[in-house]
Amino acid sequence: MNEIELINDKFNLVVTEMPEKKKLYHLRSVYNFIVHFDEINEVESKAMVIHLLSEYLDYVYSNEIKSASEAKRLFNEYIYPIGIIYKKEAGFTYFFRPQSILVYLAALNITFLVLKSSIYIFVLLNLVGVIVFAIMHKKSYSTRIFRFDW
Repeated sequence: MNEIELINDKFNLVVTEMPEKKKLYHLRSVYNFIVHFDEINEVESKAMVIHLLSEYLDYVYSNEIKSASEAKRLFNEYIYPIGIIYKKEAGFTYFFRPQSILVYLAALNITFLVLKSSIYIFVLLNLVGVIVFAIMHKKSYSTRIFRFDW
């Protein structure tokens, strides 16, 4: 059994035996990394991915993540470095949830409304917002993405 199969077994153990570990555990990102592992060509990169995934899954299996700050720390320590490798070698991108785009768009609309900006700015802003929303929504079905709490 090769190393990625062992990682996959650990992942399946966490997902099946601990279904409550969904939020804040970045399991969709981990799944995407496992699915596209063979696209990593550099031996050092593969070794780093195996090491980080193994450590992360061991931690997740034996510990409960109780806060968003702890989840963010783990993301920065494990998931983000792996994501950078996949970004370079497998065409991954960091992903913003479409709901986040809508929140930012609403905040910008309110700001421009308070500043009494031109109607053209509103139209342009919302057009760009809708386009970005559509792109992120389409991307949410991809397996070439990683993100915090994904």
